[in-house]
Amino acid sequence: MAEAPLQDAHGRPIYGLDQNGYPWMNALATVMYLLVDPDQPISQTYPRLHRIVRRRFHDAMIARGHTKISQCTHADAKGIRTDDSEKQAEDLELSSNETDKTRDRWRKACEDLTDIWDRTGFYGAGTFASVFSARHRLMPSDLWAVKMERLKTNQMAWLKWDSPKMTRLAEDTGELPYVPREALLLLLLDQCERFPTLHSVYSCGSYSSTIMEGYADDAHSVAHLTQPLPADYDQAAARLLPSRTGIVLMDQKRPVLNEIQSCKVASQLLEGFAALRDMNVSHGDLSHNNYMIQEDLETHLIDLGLLSFGLDDVDFQAEISGHIFFREYQLTPEQAMEHTKLLDGVDFEGLRKFNFDCKLPHDARCFHLWHLVCIFYEVLHGYAAWENRAWNPNLSREQNELRKFYLTTVGVDEALARRDRLINEDLPIREDLSQDCADMLRMTFEKDPPLRPTLTEMEAMSWFGQWAFHPEGEFHRPPVEDVTYPPRDDVPCPPRDDVTYSPDDGVPYPPHDD
Repeated sequence: MAEAPLQDAHGRPIYGLDQNGYPWMNALATVMYLLVDPDQPISQTYPRLHRIVRRRFHDAMIARGHTKISQCTHADAKGIRTDDSEKQAEDLELSSNETDKTRDRWRKACEDLTDIWDRTGFYGAGTFASVFSARHRLMPSDLWAVKMERLKTNQMAWLKWDSPKMTRLAEDTGELPYVPREALLLLLLDQCERFPTLHSVYSCGSYSSTIMEGYADDAHSVAHLTQPLPADYDQAAARLLPSRTGIVLMDQKRPVLNEIQSCKVASQLLEGFAALRDMNVSHGDLSHNNYMIQEDLETHLIDLGLLSFGLDDVDFQAEISGHIFFREYQLTPEQAMEHTKLLDGVDFEGLRKFNFDCKLPHDARCFHLWHLVCIFYEVLHGYAAWENRAWNPNLSREQNELRKFYLTTVGVDEALARRDRLINEDLPIREDLSQDCADMLRMTFEKDPPLRPTLTEMEAMSWFGQWAFHPEGEFHRPPVEDVTYPPRDDVPCPPRDDVTYSPDDGVPYPPHDD
């Protein structure tokens, strides 16, 4: 008698395989590559998802001329490459005398990479990754970003009770190398202009470098592509590309863009969000730091670290709600009610070091949509929904900004007052916004979760897309402050697993540290 297939907690077959080909779990990294193959059981069980993934994969490979993606050729003493399945069973922790600073990452870059890529400067460094600007010696007129981070094998993820971050990818050579999960997603999103184009991956030793399309203002891009190359790390770290993330769209609680310009940004963010959702992926790390605004207001999502993936609706249901303080402006009403209870008995010093979680059953996709519309509101108004709209010139920036509320007692008091308004008051909306825009905000900020619009319903709202009927000349980003993120080499980057609710599990470029 044939042995019954292993099942998950919901009684479904386990399709995802480990590095040895045995059933493991139904995670994004373990099943997405299987969905390309029509003969896989998961493709036959989920035909719609299979068709989308297969079409996107083949379109992307045709667009890139079927060039190889995983390009490091180095092997260890046993002749095993870092992208080989055998490596996924190893623990690639750094030795006790090694550190994981940006300077170390620069020094430990794969020689196959540095043989054909010139690193021209520095985008920034976050908790878990450093991002360098680069140019290919055969494509000297294009700017690229090299995102370098510690390689976390699936064995390391398993030991930390984490979801796997490395996934297989079917090369035209017949090989199935392991690459970062983010790299496979970028490949599948190749036909969506809201995401950077993937070039290649170099997994070498204890590090992985993902090379993707780089974004910068024209003047800064030309400077990095034409000026002499930095002689060493110190010179590269001094050549900082100013950040053009969404955070530049608010200036002392004033919007930088008008409504139709904001419509373009919001519509393109919604487009990127929907491109992920088509693959049953929900973006769980949307913030103003995770999208880039070009000079013509073209908008690109740049971080695919924190994600929710599911084969069925049940996979998106969560029992616990975590809260990251710099995301206070994206708190839902139901979170505000539950999380505020946890503040009782916590003194100010304890609060500054605390991220709370509580029992709050919810659909992760619903929360993620709320995060998205909070971004829309702030781009349109210059301040967060229900936030005190007045900028106090007598207070520091930290005391004025909701994202930094936990740093001062004044900020804590204001955050708690805002939570009260969030729970009890109607949404305040600018009177000069169009009726379509106001209607969109009222519908999407519905306080009762079951009454909030779905993604499909949001896409049908008449406000989105109206920017396309306006002349191109209307869409230009006003002058903004140059914000840079110099490396912090005095402090080693912590291991990936020491923070329960990390805002940058996978770290974007430019990084965010708020």
